[in-house]
Amino acid sequence: GTASLQRVGAAVRKSSNLNTPSWRRWFCGPPPKIANGQPTNLRTELFPYGSEVKYNCVEGLSLIGDDSVYCTSDDGVNLTWSGPAPECRVVRCPRPVVERGRMTPQSFTFPYGAAVHFSCDEGFMLHGDAESRCLADGTWHPPLPSCQPDGDADVCEEVHYIKTVFECDVPIAEVKTLLEIQKLFLEIKKLNMELENLNK
Repeated sequence: GTASLQRVGAAVRKSSNLNTPSWRRWFCGPPPKIANGQPTNLRTELFPYGSEVKYNCVEGLSLIGDDSVYCTSDDGVNLTWSGPAPECRVVRCPRPVVERGRMTPQSFTFPYGAAVHFSCDEGFMLHGDAESRCLADGTWHPPLPSCQPDGDADVCEEVHYIKTVFECDVPIAEVKTLLEIQKLFLEIKKLNMELENLNK
């Protein structure tokens, strides 16, 4: 167990150097050090094959890379640490903006690895991935989606426009002209949708 390894470690330190070739066949040396971070589970000074060391960062920094290294062998003879060791850096992704869309959770900036989920306002459909993550370079991946009008969204907008016209003091003659234009627009819209269905 750990106590036994500690006793062996004390004896080894008195009799030999863990960095000599003979001892590297049995144990890994001290794990790599990282700036602004440290290993979290050092219970012994001896690390036989398969040992795992985990890292964490000081508060406010993000751990970039694998959070663990392992005692392994590249040549089948000498033991060494898998790598590279992670880094501790300040990483912040800006608040993603998707027009006509919503996101969860809400924040002004996001740390490395944070995931954001997107949805669209009523009448709009999501084009692209519904989830994106903050990368180490401060960008989002996959790229942010967009919210595009669904089949009848344009028509709805035109109806709202007509309603606004009626609520204003527009002369009735001009209203009739606008209605004719809107009717023509709807006919064109209907024709385009029929053509799209034929081409599918």
